[in-house]
Amino acid sequence: MNARLATCSLAALALFAQASVALAQPAGRRAPQPAAPAAPAAPAAPVDEVEAEHLRGLELRRQHRDGEARDLFRALFERTHEARALAWLAGAEGALGEWVSAEAHLATALENTTDPWINQLRDDLTADLAGFRQRLGLLEVLSTTPGAAVLLAGVTTPIPMQRPMTVRAGATTFEVRAEGYLPEVRTVEVPGGMRSPTRETVNLTARPAPVADATHALMQPPPPAEAASISPVRIVGAALLGLGAVGVGLGIYGLVDYNKQHNNYVESGCDVAAPPADCAGADNGSTGFALGVTGLAAGGAFVAGGLTMLLIPLRATRRAVSLGGGPGDLGFSLRGSF
Repeated sequence: MNARLATCSLAALALFAQASVALAQPAGRRAPQPAAPAAPAAPAAPVDEVEAEHLRGLELRRQHRDGEARDLFRALFERTHEARALAWLAGAEGALGEWVSAEAHLATALENTTDPWINQLRDDLTADLAGFRQRLGLLEVLSTTPGAAVLLAGVTTPIPMQRPMTVRAGATTFEVRAEGYLPEVRTVEVPGGMRSPTRETVNLTARPAPVADATHALMQPPPPAEAASISPVRIVGAALLGLGAVGVGLGIYGLVDYNKQHNNYVESGCDVAAPPADCAGADNGSTGFALGVTGLAAGGAFVAGGLTMLLIPLRATRRAVSLGGGPGDLGFSLRGSF
């Protein structure tokens, strides 16, 4: 590339050597010369502080101490805002390979149309700017992802971009990020010259819903099996079913016995208004009848209660079942809360 500015233009250095106010003279003017060789030279005008800083920076460039020169010209520009200092800063940055900053600073310096030094060296500076731009390209990243932004060289640029980014020519790697989406890294080839931007579209994939809880649950070992336990209510229910079966059995036995004894009583002629004397101790089946009726009634009640305890869902946290005395020939009752 044209490296006149990056290597410190001889023409510009000559302007510094001509007079203390060199680099500030308009084009076409020359520094005053002695009237005759024999005449003593006029005393040199004192170089002011700003000019001294310029000369010191150029001496650093001549010694290839470009990092120090860059820092000096940056501080000088921040203090004076001279377009000349900005141009020298761009030259030092170019010598260090900081092409993006060098191009931006030199382009800004050339926008000044009133600075005599810039106007006098405009052609050379413009050629240097063209050389910088050969090493740079333009990149524009497009995306339909809401809130997407490009991260490149530590700088985050929101999408859509206000203008294409200036990047080094060649393979350029960048990352696109957005809240709630998976980030994506891309590498694109950007041509030099900064003539037209290279456009790359990156639409991010939504981040999957958190599955940490489900995964944690799946990875947990199954809870240890609790010791088998039977509810007291169900124990009572089973007992009542047993009692009910006994009661029903006794009831059936009593009715069968009643039928047998009553038939014998009738056949013996005892079932008359005036039974014979030998019928006084005969069994007419009343005991069996009472046993049958009581057994069936009590057995049915026990069966019903047992089925209720075993089949109806247990909803109460506290349940009570009790047996106690009650009316009837058996003389007990069943009470409970469910």
